Amino acid sequence: MKQAQTGVQPRLTPGARFEGSPASEFRLWIPPGGRKSYRLAQLDDYGGLPRQNFPWAPPCQITLQARLSHRSFPGTCGFGFWNAPLAIRLGFGADRSLPAFPQAVWFFFAGPENHLVLNKGEPAEGSLAAVYSSPEKISPAHILAGLLFPFVFWRPAAARLRSYAGRVIHHRSASLLVDPMEWNEYQLHWSVDRTCFSVNGKVAMETELQVLGPLGLVIWADNQFAAFRPNDRLRFGALPCPDPAWLEVRRLKVEAV
Repeated sequence: MKQAQTGVQPRLTPGARFEGSPASEFRLWIPPGGRKSYRLAQLDDYGGLPRQNFPWAPPCQITLQARLSHRSFPGTCGFGFWNAPLAIRLGFGADRSLPAFPQAVWFFFAGPENHLVLNKGEPAEGSLAAVYSSPEKISPAHILAGLLFPFVFWRPAAARLRSYAGRVIHHRSASLLVDPMEWNEYQLHWSVDRTCFSVNGKVAMETELQVLGPLGLVIWADNQFAAFRPNDRLRFGALPCPDPAWLEVRRLKVEAV
């Protein structure tokens, strides 16, 4: 049975902290600051790996207990598996990898400034179980659509790009009826044909949307927001926070099943 506690490493922007041990209890802590400062505390197991060598494929699962410093987190935080789709060395990206479409199965906590849902009726902020499923390879048609991105702040181009992205990137999400500032037990079971999310022993969401692996384990807290709302306005950046913000985790267990 494969477990991840021995392979994870922290990634921290200046001032952020990793406190504790992945094998027992730990806290990902980001300091207070303004809009001009991006702050990240992250634990993952894919640093330095090409995306095709990420460690996890279905069937596997994550079980842990977690609590947050804020009910409405000043940015985003969460835990699960993803493909680190953007080629950025620190934080959201995979070292030495080209950009890719997003693949993710995770518990996602997002402040109200966030909106990364392309389907109508899907919850886009708050405490969420969420899945992103996309094509494995970027086709010539995808590249042509990507040429619109430099014009994304022009509403007609943004509308076309959002419509196309909604046909390519498939998403499912469900709100979690819990107080995230209290200790709750979260379990994510990712199999070939479905993903099941449970909180405190009760199923919160189950979907047959297939997610391609391999993926990497990620547990993070940051002050970033991104929103591509139905009005076709794209906004992203860093959020101010007068107080420290953190995600605390204990009893982490990641395993192939």
